[in-house]
Amino acid sequence: MILHPDEQRLAAAILKTELQRRQEAEAESNLAAAVLQTLRGSVWHTTNCDRYKSILADGAILPEPSIPDSDRWGTGLGTIGCPYVRSIGGVSLFDFRDF
Repeated sequence: MILHPDEQRLAAAILKTELQRRQEAEAESNLAAAVLQTLRGSVWHTTNCDRYKSILADGAILPEPSIPDSDRWGTGLGTIGCPYVRSIGGVSLFDFRDF
């Protein structure tokens, strides 16, 4: 089958995009495997760099750290928008032990 030059360019572009997507998917898969390897057997808490520094200074992840409510997740609606874990005085952790 002979393709018109425009069709050849389109086919080449599609193949290039497909290769790029496969490489991205492989890189993402490798990253996921590396992250899970690091987390396996541990617990995980997500925060930003400034709050991490506060956690280190406090020596613990506090359920009510000294940060303004405007910086907290889900407080745009007031206390009704707060996560359940905050209402019971807890902190959110992801448990990867026995994962």
